[in-house]
Amino acid sequence: MSFAAKNVQFQKHDKENWVVVRGELYNNSGANYHSAVFKMVIFIKGSPPIRTMITVNNFSAGRKCFFEKQLKTFDPRMIDRITRFEVLLEGSC
Repeated sequence: MSFAAKNVQFQKHDKENWVVVRGELYNNSGANYHSAVFKMVIFIKGSPPIRTMITVNNFSAGRKCFFEKQLKTFDPRMIDRITRFEVLLEGSC
């Protein structure tokens, strides 16, 4: 299956001490999904990876959707230490 995450940004929340991740997911799989659950793994230099789940409903083939996720356990001082991230389909129906 083919999915892509693009324009992903990690930003400190305006008023709180946590991070917001925003971006776009593209369904290039050729299949329609009533619900798709993605696991995002964020790799940080010198620290264990952070994992979070992103759920997209009615994710049709060829569709782009925007996502925003609060990462309340992610210290904003670590944003600059992100080395990469992965977004993987975890489950669907």
